[in-house]
Amino acid sequence: PIQSLERIAFTLGLDESRLAHHPTAGADGGLAIRLKTLQATPSGVRDEVHLSAGSVLKLAEAASIVRVQSHLQDILGIRSIASEFETDANYGSSRYNPAWKIGYSLADRARKQLGLGGAPIKSMRSLVEDELGVPVIQASMQEDISGATVAVIGADGREHRGIVLNVNGQNQNVWIRRATLAHEIGHLLYDPEDSLEKARVDSYAANNSDPENDFHDYVEQRANAFAIAFLAPNDAVREMTQPPVNQPISADDIVHVMRKFGISHTSARFHAVNANYRQYAAPLTRIRGTRPTDEQKAGENFTVDYFPIHSASPHRRGKFAGIVAEAYLRRYISEQTAAAYLNCEVSEFLSNAEALPALYGIRP
Repeated sequence: PIQSLERIAFTLGLDESRLAHHPTAGADGGLAIRLKTLQATPSGVRDEVHLSAGSVLKLAEAASIVRVQSHLQDILGIRSIASEFETDANYGSSRYNPAWKIGYSLADRARKQLGLGGAPIKSMRSLVEDELGVPVIQASMQEDISGATVAVIGADGREHRGIVLNVNGQNQNVWIRRATLAHEIGHLLYDPEDSLEKARVDSYAANNSDPENDFHDYVEQRANAFAIAFLAPNDAVREMTQPPVNQPISADDIVHVMRKFGISHTSARFHAVNANYRQYAAPLTRIRGTRPTDEQKAGENFTVDYFPIHSASPHRRGKFAGIVAEAYLRRYISEQTAAAYLNCEVSEFLSNAEALPALYGIRP
């Protein structure tokens, strides 16, 4: 049946609406080549991520979700201000203006454009999904991957970008999850097409490293620096951590930075040293027992934890489901199309359609 073929096409990253009348079913050939390259036999290049077949499939399906969600947001009049940010091809030079300096500068620029000042970001998830209007797909992937930024060409001929957040591994910690989202936003807002290369897939190991150390990939180094300075502005961290002369930065100051800005111990330690122009050492003792607050956990909770349509897979849940339901309720798409997008039975979708938009903030 054509409905089954359309569901398969969607999972493979094809445009299911063009399956019957377009030679390549609207496939984004550039994305397909990029994913195949990332799945290739490891080359031994430092910082490079290599994907399993399962993760490639998840990213292909995520591209379909980005395409559909972006289209539905347009027809529903849901504003996305991410398009108001201009990409920047400046990755600096290793000697005079390294990529990490550019990343810090872009973080300051983004904070000003969003009106954040020097205040902590209460919820990265809300900022990315609700304020910026960026699709965030939560997927179960191999445990060394933190997240990815994907770009896909829609039927309108425009490039649409979204973020894939791995629900496995270190992202279970909300402070790590915040850093992952900040890193991916650095790619999504500022990487030009030739630097993003259709997909940027990031590992926990690379994201947790010191952005001012040597990197094989300047695109990743800039995104790392952007992420930490976006979450914890350099000036604010410097004011909180300047120790007496000839003294290291105190462990209490590191904990204060962690709690105030919602970042991990590793990130806070690196950033406190870097924000002070590496004039002071960080404490050598390991800080234990510091955990995210309940408020921070609530602000960053995975939106797949509770979902009324039990048969839907994690990456079809979240705000995507609310937007699909709202499009159906406004009669832009049929119940069959909505159920196909959520990969569930029509009856199961219809019994939950009214509740989904409010659940994800689409309706008051």
